[in-house]
Amino acid sequence: MTSELCRMLFICGKISSLKQIFGIQFVQTARASSRSKLGKHGEFRVDVDTLGDMKVPADKYYGSETQRGVLFFPSGGDTERMPFPLISAIGLIKKAAAKANMEFGLDCEIAKNIERAAEEVFCGELYCDHFPLTIWQSGASTNTHINANEVIANRAIEFMGGVIGSKCPVHPNDHVNMGQSTNDVIPSAIHIALALELHNNTLPGIKMLHEELEKKSEEWCDIIKVGRTHLMDATPISLGQEFGGYAAQIDDGIKRIEQTLPGLYQLQMGGTAVGTQLNAGRGFGEKVAKLICEYTGLPFVSACNKIAGCACLDHVVHLSAALCTLSCSLMKVVNDIRHMASGPRCGIGELIVPEKEPGSSIMPGKVNPTQCEPVLMISALTIGNHVATTIGGANGNWELNLYKPLIFTNTLRSCRLIGHVCKAFTKNCLKGAVPNKSRIELMVQDSLMNVTALSPHIGYDRAAQIAVTAFKQGSTLKETAIKLGIKEEDYDNWVVPQEMIHSTEDLKAGHRRDCDEKVTCKKIPPPPEIKDKMKSKGSKGPCGKKKQMSKQAQTRMSKQAQTRKKIDTSKQTKPKDPCKKTTDPCKKTTDPCKKTTDPCKKTTDPCKKTTDPCKKTTDPSKKTTDPCKKTTDPCKKTTDPCKKTTDPCKKTTDPCKKTTDPCKKTTDPCKKTTDPCKKTTDPCKKTTDPCKKTTDPCKKTTDPCKKTTDPCKKTTDPCKKTTDPCKKTTDPCKKTTDPCKKATDPCKKTTDPCKKTTDPCKKTTDPCKKTTDPCKKTTDPCKKTTDTCKKSKMPKYVCKKSTDPCKKKIVCSTNKKSQDRCNKKEDRCKRNTDCCETYDPWKENV
Repeated sequence: MTSELCRMLFICGKISSLKQIFGIQFVQTARASSRSKLGKHGEFRVDVDTLGDMKVPADKYYGSETQRGVLFFPSGGDTERMPFPLISAIGLIKKAAAKANMEFGLDCEIAKNIERAAEEVFCGELYCDHFPLTIWQSGASTNTHINANEVIANRAIEFMGGVIGSKCPVHPNDHVNMGQSTNDVIPSAIHIALALELHNNTLPGIKMLHEELEKKSEEWCDIIKVGRTHLMDATPISLGQEFGGYAAQIDDGIKRIEQTLPGLYQLQMGGTAVGTQLNAGRGFGEKVAKLICEYTGLPFVSACNKIAGCACLDHVVHLSAALCTLSCSLMKVVNDIRHMASGPRCGIGELIVPEKEPGSSIMPGKVNPTQCEPVLMISALTIGNHVATTIGGANGNWELNLYKPLIFTNTLRSCRLIGHVCKAFTKNCLKGAVPNKSRIELMVQDSLMNVTALSPHIGYDRAAQIAVTAFKQGSTLKETAIKLGIKEEDYDNWVVPQEMIHSTEDLKAGHRRDCDEKVTCKKIPPPPEIKDKMKSKGSKGPCGKKKQMSKQAQTRMSKQAQTRKKIDTSKQTKPKDPCKKTTDPCKKTTDPCKKTTDPCKKTTDPCKKTTDPCKKTTDPSKKTTDPCKKTTDPCKKTTDPCKKTTDPCKKTTDPCKKTTDPCKKTTDPCKKTTDPCKKTTDPCKKTTDPCKKTTDPCKKTTDPCKKTTDPCKKTTDPCKKTTDPCKKTTDPCKKTTDPCKKATDPCKKTTDPCKKTTDPCKKTTDPCKKTTDPCKKTTDPCKKTTDTCKKSKMPKYVCKKSTDPCKKKIVCSTNKKSQDRCNKKEDRCKRNTDCCETYDPWKENV
């Protein structure tokens, strides 16, 4: 196959535009300069690559790697060669890349010679003789990309006077492929090739068909014909309306294809191997896209996400889907036209199409509507191509799709064939088609479905009777209607086919409404009477009622949630801390200083978890500087039970333990008079218990800070109204009876975990502390003491050795069924150890 023949096959129709871009003059014979360094046909040279030596034809510009591809990917041969548009797009990319790489260190002379060689590749001068690889090769098209690099490098070497195959002074990888990879060059080339194909061939052909259909709809708007549904007669329609519908379908197809163009304008150049731009100069991809935009006149840009661009061909699959949809429209339109042209005597015969060739080798005079048939076949092929393209697009793996040659060739073939066939059908068939008016009028008169116009006047059932009778008797609709009692004058007034097809001139010609206004999406307001009713009902309407119920339900659910939260909190705290639910004597009781002016604070109780009363407030009794700020905080060095920190029963040291009384040795920070706490003995050591039944200082006495009797000296404890764990006993710090023994336990419902153990005020950790749980972290009261399982008032059966009665409380009930369960099967209480009687420390009442 000669180079001249290749140019005719692959470049026909594109030469003029390429001349405008590059100013290149094509020649019919090979250039003498291009062959000067090549060997003769039949000779070989030896090229070296990573895998070793390879014999390459001496008269070819490609190198050893391309030769390996020729040997190992032979499928299809010359008939399945990689399409020229992809090779041309690769040449365009290499030209732009060489120019851009001059800013990133590429030698100017080498870059210019690479540009010169790349122009020849783009224009197709080297395609036939130096690009031998087929479609069915590496899934990333690596072989074709390397083929282009080798051809451009050797051609540039030839321009510079070097030896072909020496890779000096131009290297195919270091120079031609600088800042590039197969994984960004091939997707970019596919986008460029398809975008050019759409603009130069596909869209012009489809638009030509659309314009002719619009023209026919205008010309034939007054021709009334029989409509058809289910291949059966239906109500009338104009021939112009029918073709207006065809034009609308094709117009929608054009818009779908145009919607794919912004995706095709995105180029992956600069993404290199996996889209991370490794080894590419900063801004390289943007510069290449800008140059390609200048060369082609199309708005190419650098891809938004190069990782996605390298890993998939979704924009190409989108284009294939649009072509597939258009093919469905084409099949429908062309099938209708050829059916209307069927005949000439025994078919429908409503259209007469041009006679282009004899239709039979045996039947003389037969002419067929054959121009419709290529459209049907190409449409079917496009649908099949899209199936393969869809499978290829769905099978990418991680950062690379390996169906690129298949996806590209199928989509390119669909684009090219649809453009060509639309032009051919429009030129050779549609333009010359004319309506057979006599045949159309006869069928309109014979149509029984005109009876639909009688239905509003005589009713559906009576109209149906007329149609059925006319069909059975073989008479016309008008004759049968008159026989069944319809006046001829009424029939002529009611059954007028021209008035059954349109109400406006636009609809008469099959024109489309302007869809850009989106009239159907506007909100239609309700009628005034309904609107007034809605206002009068107010919240009583279904929406208001639902909204009101929703609020009530929300409030109810909120209250229930709070109740459940309280219950859950109480349940959770019972086994953890027996003192947690008791009333904090410093928190909830009446503050002895509350009703008067607090010397250290105006609002918050000094015993609550608020700001330190001795820190920020001033003395309301005096105008001098607050002595609480400069003096030593009496609450700092000791564990203050009334401090900002945690409850004295939870986290701090027992205020009754052995700590120094915070009120003992310090001067009253709020007063310069006699310290109400100074002269008194520690209320926890030598004086009468402050918890005795005396008068509450918060009710009858005056402010302890206003020259009144010291509230800490002779008054009772401010914790009067709570259940004092030390109420009826003596000083809890004295070596007397346990202060918790006879009083009501603050954890009332449970047995005092300190009952049989050492006094918590003496040697053991405070049982009210959060850190030491009497049932968890301290010594088990059920283990070190006498076995409580035998002395309890509430005997129950429990596995003595397997379950701790104070932790899991897994017991065998005393009722008969539970005892039987203890005695039967393989119960651990019977098999492993003896059952013992014990008590539940959380349920027994003192």
